[in-house]
Amino acid sequence: THHVRLVGYDTYKQTQGVAMVIYRGPIKA
Repeated sequence: THHVRLVGYDTYKQTQGVAMVIYRGPIKA
């Protein structure tokens, strides 16, 4: 259960990251 939860969380973070890039554009400091 913990493994599945961790994978789901990681996927969620990746999705947010992609959405952020699309919304704000590639911002690299």
